[in-house]
This record gives sequence, structure tokens and C-alpha cells, in this order.
Amino acid sequence: MRSLLLTSILVGLGGLLLTFLFICRMSEKAIWPLRESMEKQKRFITDAGHELKTPLSVIGTNMDILAMDLPDNEWVKGTKKQVGKLRGLIEHLISLSRLEEAQSELKMKPFNLSQAVQDTADAFEGIGGMNNTQICTKIAENLTVTADEASVVQLLTILTDNALKYALPDTNVELRLSRQGRHVCFETINAWDRSTPSDQLDRFFDRFYRGDPSRSGGAKARGYGLGLSIAQAIAARNHLTLHVLEDEAHRIVFRVLFP
Repeated sequence: MRSLLLTSILVGLGGLLLTFLFICRMSEKAIWPLRESMEKQKRFITDAGHELKTPLSVIGTNMDILAMDLPDNEWVKGTKKQVGKLRGLIEHLISLSRLEEAQSELKMKPFNLSQAVQDTADAFEGIGGMNNTQICTKIAENLTVTADEASVVQLLTILTDNALKYALPDTNVELRLSRQGRHVCFETINAWDRSTPSDQLDRFFDRFYRGDPSRSGGAKARGYGLGLSIAQAIAARNHLTLHVLEDEAHRIVFRVLFP
């Protein structure tokens, strides 16, 4: 009976192991076409973006020459504006594609996050004043984290710009940096029109998502719908947690947790 029990256990474990290996192998084959398709799509965006840069540069140069001869022509001005938008959109797409392809190397090292947040707030101080929006900071001093400093600064810039861009007029945008247990927490907080349901806030990180009229190309919406997608990709590359929520005062909060 003992021999039979031992044999049954060994056969059962062997069967489980073979089943596990079989499932892993078949799963890999099943998702391989999807993975290959995604990689081709990312490479296509990067390659197409580089190919589009040359004709856009030619068009932009031609418009600059025409503007010298026709400085008040509304068609020339409109074309130059659209060329500028296309250039910005292409740069954002290439940046996002490169982040997702994980081609760029990150230089992970300790740096002063408190100073980086303060520098970001100072850089946007003038822009906030132009929109009748004040930046209020609550930054704990000398908080150091280990991450890629350049990409983290880009993340802070994107979130601060997003908060200023979609804050309600004559309100404050808060930038907070604090220690929360074993994490360092950065937050942007601003009043908003609450036109997006609370259960759909995570869709702000989707590419080109426009959850309310202010994000759909109106006078106030100056972006491309890619900034928060880039921010999420940066957070993932640096092993950070980025999420969005609504606080008790019904303000929108974008929160980044640094380990």
C-alpha cells in the first residue's frame, strides 16, 4: 500500500508537471501572433513618424517663406499652425512608442525628488497666472528616490501641465510631495467639471481618450490626448504606481507612488 501510494503521488506530480509544461507551451504559441502584431504596430508608428518628419519640415519651411511675403494671410497662418500640431503629435507618438518598446536605457540612480517637484512648479508658475490658476505647493524637503531622473521630470511635467490645462477657472492647482509609509507620494490636485463618471477615470490613460468637452479639441484643450498615456508608460518603466481618483472635495487627483 505504501509503494502504491508513493507511486501514485509520483505519477500524479509527473502528470501535473507535464500538463503545466504543455499549457505553457501552447499558451506561448497562442499569444505569439498577438505579440508579434503589437511589436509590428509599435515599429510602424516609430518608422512612420520618422518618415513624416521630412515632408512636414519641407511644408513648414515653405510656409515660413510664404509668411515672409504674405505676413497677414490667414491661410498661411492656419497651415503653419496645423503643421506645428502635426509635429507635436508625431513627437508624442514616437516618444510613447519608444517607451513601450523599452529601447531607451534608463539611468536608475538616487536624486532629490523634492527639488525636481519644486523646479517643475516654478517652471509652470507663469503659465498658471496666465490662466487665472494659482499653483500651490506642499513639498516635503529632501525626499530622495531611485529612478531615471530625466523621465521622472518628464512625468512631473506632464501631470502638472495636465492639471493646469483642465483646472476650472479661478481655482488652485495643488502639487504635493510627501512620505507615506515606505513610499514617497507625488500628487496633482485640481477642481474639474466632473463630466467623466468615477468608474471611467482610468480611461484618461487611454490614447486619444477625450472624456469631456474640454478634452475634445475645444479652445482650452491644447494637447493631443497622449500625455497621460506617456506618463503611464514612464511610470511603468520606472516601476512606479500611477493612478487617478476623486477626493472628498470632488477634485481630481493624479497620484504617483515611488518605492
